[in-house]
Amino acid sequence: MVPVDAPLALRRALTNLIDNAVNYGYCAKICVEDSNERLIIRILDQGPGIPEDRLAFLRDLLSWVLPVLLFFGVWA
Repeated sequence: MVPVDAPLALRRALTNLIDNAVNYGYCAKICVEDSNERLIIRILDQGPGIPEDRLAFLRDLLSWVLPVLLFFGVWA
């Protein structure tokens, strides 16, 4: 199940990632891979990245938030 507003959500997510890459990394390289099974979008920059202590927090958060979103069909 794909949410009705998935294109808008994807646009927002990509816009935020690209804006952050340009604002904090001064430029962005966008790579797109298309296959029969999936579309992979990578946004690369030379910015400072997420501090290690915040990265651990985000991993923990996603470890329980993502399954909940999948369960309720919010993310597919």
